[in-house]
Amino acid sequence: FSRIPDAKITFSDRGAEAMMGSGGDIVVNVIGHDLKMAEAMANEILAKIDKIPGIVSSETSVHEARPELLINLDRQRISDLGLSTAQVGQTVSTSILGSVATRYRDAGDEYDVRLQLAKAMRESKEDLDNILVMTPTGKQIPLRAISTIEYGKSPQEITREDQERYVSVTADVSGRDLRSVTGDVKKMLATVPVPPDFRLEISGTAEDLQESFMYLGLAALVAILLTYMVMASQFESFVDPFIILFTIPLSFIGVAWGLLLTGTTLSVMALVGVVMLVGIVVNNGIVLVDYINQLRDRGVELFEAAVQAGGVRLRPVLMTALTTIFGMIPLAMGFGESGEQWAPLARAVVGGLTVSTVLTLVIVPIIYVLVELYSAKRRQKHEAKRRSRLEKQLADSKA
Repeated sequence: FSRIPDAKITFSDRGAEAMMGSGGDIVVNVIGHDLKMAEAMANEILAKIDKIPGIVSSETSVHEARPELLINLDRQRISDLGLSTAQVGQTVSTSILGSVATRYRDAGDEYDVRLQLAKAMRESKEDLDNILVMTPTGKQIPLRAISTIEYGKSPQEITREDQERYVSVTADVSGRDLRSVTGDVKKMLATVPVPPDFRLEISGTAEDLQESFMYLGLAALVAILLTYMVMASQFESFVDPFIILFTIPLSFIGVAWGLLLTGTTLSVMALVGVVMLVGIVVNNGIVLVDYINQLRDRGVELFEAAVQAGGVRLRPVLMTALTTIFGMIPLAMGFGESGEQWAPLARAVVGGLTVSTVLTLVIVPIIYVLVELYSAKRRQKHEAKRRSRLEKQLADSKA
């Protein structure tokens, strides 16, 4: 393709665009009615966006204008001759494009009979000048007598969204994460002067990613709520599930380290892995807290129960965690077709589960002991207040 002179060749994956619903990683829409002004702003944005690190393959939606002939009618002259612009337009349309004068019928089939000038008489600007227009008096005058014809250019297409014209600047990102590049693009757009009747909007994969983050955040909150409700019904307590939920923020530490060490950006797939962790990491806490409760029911002292539960439940906790971690490692390596797309999910799960498993064996028993000591102190204070109140009532009754 490089040997073709004056050719602009672009490549794109139409299937990926259809799936994502956008034409690039970052799309800046210049919205306004004046196409020339919008094109000038788009070219200015294109020149500035190319200087941002990480931006590759940037282009505008403005294509090479299509040449055309513009007929500028002399309305005063047309009126003086008793004509109308509609009559002149119809004459030009019939001469160049043709119009159906009648239909020829043959054995039940109909064929349009189109009336227009011969091809040799409608090939140049001079032929257009010489088109004859019939006046009401029966005279024929050439089109050049009532108009001026000049060369011009028109856009190949006019794109609209919500009934507003726009010109887009599309750019792909490579070598940097999409969020930081989008932030740099927003800072750059703040330096672009925008006329009062224009506005700039960012769309593309950047917009899709922002919406996905919001919905996945809501999904994570709902998952935490449902997990708490299930554990509260099983433990028949509101305190024990609260203790177990501390394993979730512990897993976030592992997610951050897992993505950082592997050089993976926080993408939609990584957030899906975070939502998965909400239901996975609580398993270790459930196993640990449940056994502590069993030991205390047998009469074991609080601190001793916490220590024994950690030692006894260490093996099953490691078994359940390691099976999930080792099962995710091949996917985290990114092997196979589309492996790089699913790898962030597995890396988030592996990192979060590894760190949460280690910290759960230490942090959860500590939190359990602290909560129980605090509850015991509250019960003692409540009991002391109740005794004091009963003693006061007894003294009042004797008096």
